[in-house]
Amino acid sequence: MKYLSTPIKRSLALLACSAVVMLHACLKASDAPVTPASSLPFKGADLAGTLAQESSLQLFNRAFKRASMEQDINNGAGYTIFAPTDAAMKAAGLNEATIDKMNIDSLRSLVGYQVVTGALDDQSLSQPVTATYLTTLKRTLVTKPGGFASYQYAALYVKEGDKLYFNGVPVKKEGDAIPATNGYIYPVSALAIEITTGNTLLDLIKDDPDLSMYYQALLLEDSILSVNYLSGDISFFNDRTQTGMYPAVLSPTNKAFEDAGFHTLDDLRTYATSSYVGFDPNGFVTFYFSPLDTVLKRHIIFNGQVAGSFYYTHSTVRVFYNDLLNPAFNNGKLNTYAAGSGNIIDAVVRYSLPLSFSDVNGEAHVSYGGTAAPSYPLPRNAAYVAVNGSLFKINKLFYPIVK
Repeated sequence: MKYLSTPIKRSLALLACSAVVMLHACLKASDAPVTPASSLPFKGADLAGTLAQESSLQLFNRAFKRASMEQDINNGAGYTIFAPTDAAMKAAGLNEATIDKMNIDSLRSLVGYQVVTGALDDQSLSQPVTATYLTTLKRTLVTKPGGFASYQYAALYVKEGDKLYFNGVPVKKEGDAIPATNGYIYPVSALAIEITTGNTLLDLIKDDPDLSMYYQALLLEDSILSVNYLSGDISFFNDRTQTGMYPAVLSPTNKAFEDAGFHTLDDLRTYATSSYVGFDPNGFVTFYFSPLDTVLKRHIIFNGQVAGSFYYTHSTVRVFYNDLLNPAFNNGKLNTYAAGSGNIIDAVVRYSLPLSFSDVNGEAHVSYGGTAAPSYPLPRNAAYVAVNGSLFKINKLFYPIVK
């Protein structure tokens, strides 16, 4: 695998920036996060008044009023409320007595995470391929070095399909969206749960005994690149500051490596060094990556150009398990690996054949050699969400290489 390197990095950087601009201009609404629209001029009451009138949402309304949330949404802007029904509130242990005794700050955090900025109808939430990045009213005061403090608002990822998905978790809609003069109310069957895990992708991989060979392969890849003053996926999977797009990793299990003939670390090392790795000695214009690097990158869903669009969208794409079941995910932009991060700008498309995902009786399957190639299951019970991406375990190593 070839990369262009330092002597022409600056020109490549300009090209990459131009590509990002063109990508932003060319992306369809279904390929990028949708910016919430302004509230439509509905007749009737505002959100607070409409919520108070809904007989099945009285417990959430009680919490909403006690937390004085109407003050936060009464500013002429549009909002959307995902309001758990009375049954959902009781199932979460939130009855009238509990709500009345709850600490106000805790109650505001709970209710605030159910309210997002932007008046979002069903089309706004169902049209994008992946979940829409939304800003909730749950806020935390963060003090930065130097004493400067500001509020940080929690994100909620919402996707509407056969049901609503909050951060990848399916939630039933308990009725149609209710319009108000300044937004919508969605009656739902459960509270939205925030992604609060402190684990990075690297943490999940390192701590899982079933992924020990994969972790060793990542360490080996990283050590080979570090000799050439480059960084590998170890730092990428441990990065908590990634914006634009979080990677999703199809993590091959120990069985996957065994079945491919890699039984020990020495087997991996032999394969990784089976061809020349390093800069082209005839001018240092090209860098040759190891074949192991190419195999491992095949297991990553990440598009550097989509990540680079953060400058324009100010939102970050996340890939959840339910996204892999959507045929529209196979759009050539989301179902592949195309770099754009790291010390060397990837000016060469790594794979002309992207990964192909399918829905087999509610379970996601993937093939890596085109649509006619065999597919392999991604068990739903082996799917995890990290603070900086998603991890799906798979009993298949994408080897030999198919570009």
